[in-house]
Amino acid sequence: MNGMLKVGSKLLALITILALSQCRIDKCEEEAPSIEFYKYAYFAADPGDPFAADSLVLYTQFVDCQGDVGLNGSTDTTKNLRTYLYEFIDGEWKRFEHANPRDTVLFFSQVPKSNKLVEDQKAEGIIEQSLGSIRQNSDTIRFEVQLIDRAGNRSNKITTPEFVFPN
Repeated sequence: MNGMLKVGSKLLALITILALSQCRIDKCEEEAPSIEFYKYAYFAADPGDPFAADSLVLYTQFVDCQGDVGLNGSTDTTKNLRTYLYEFIDGEWKRFEHANPRDTVLFFSQVPKSNKLVEDQKAEGIIEQSLGSIRQNSDTIRFEVQLIDRAGNRSNKITTPEFVFPN
C-alpha cells in the first residue's frame, strides 16, 4: 500500500508539472500581426426569392504578439482590415475599381476589439469578413488582404487562392 502511495504521489506530481507547463503565457517578439488565408464560405441565393443574392465570406487567420488587434468601434472609425478584390478577366488578374473613384474602401472593414484579448499577450484567431454579393465582371476572383493593429503595425499582405463562383 505504501509503495502504491509513492507511485501515486509521483504520478500526481508529474501530471501537475505537465498541467502547469501547458498554462504558460505564450509570448513572441514580432511587432506586426501576421495573417494567412483560412477558408471561404459561399452561400447561394434562394432561387425562389427574387430579392435574394449570393454571398461570400472570407475567413482570415491572425496572430498578434501584442494582443492589440481590433478597434473600439464607438470611438474609432478606422478600417483596419484592408481587402482588395481582384477579378480574372481576359487571362489577367485585375483589381476591381468601384465606379465612384472616391469609394476606394469598398471592402475595408473594422475588426472590433475583443474583451477577451489582453494587451501585451499573444492573440490569435479567425476574422470572419462577410462580403455579400460581390460577383462583378468575372466568375473567378481572389483577394489581397492586410491587417493593421492599434499601434499602426501592418501585417504581411496575403493573396488568397482564387474562388470560382458556381454556375
